[in-house]
Amino acid sequence: SNTHWLLCCIDFREGKIQVFDSMAGSFKIQQHEDKVKQVLEYLECMHQKFYGKALLSKWQVRSPIMQDYPKQHNSIDCGIFIILYAACLAVRRKFDFGGNITELYRLWMCEEMVADGERITKSSRMGDAKLGCSGHV
Repeated sequence: SNTHWLLCCIDFREGKIQVFDSMAGSFKIQQHEDKVKQVLEYLECMHQKFYGKALLSKWQVRSPIMQDYPKQHNSIDCGIFIILYAACLAVRRKFDFGGNITELYRLWMCEEMVADGERITKSSRMGDAKLGCSGHV
């Protein structure tokens, strides 16, 4: 298909947005201005709705230096790269994965999702037993 995923990392305290694009090549933030604008409009709307006041009026939008993070080597791996970027950023870990081993990361994520599903199911059943319930509402 003709879709591509990007990651916008938003720092509310600093008023910064970093845009991560896993496609190799010369990245220019201007290529994604419309997408970043949509993200900011959504944030503004939600902030106004929940807090009754406007967000920061000025945001710094930038892209990290291309060489500082891994790139995909095909046209289908943007989703896995976005997940890995987000995971590394969430735990403040260096991007230490490469574009050649995405299949291993796919398998790892599948195993994690299955394991989480089993834990959730087991936990849910135990909760039902403790409450004396036989089903879900």
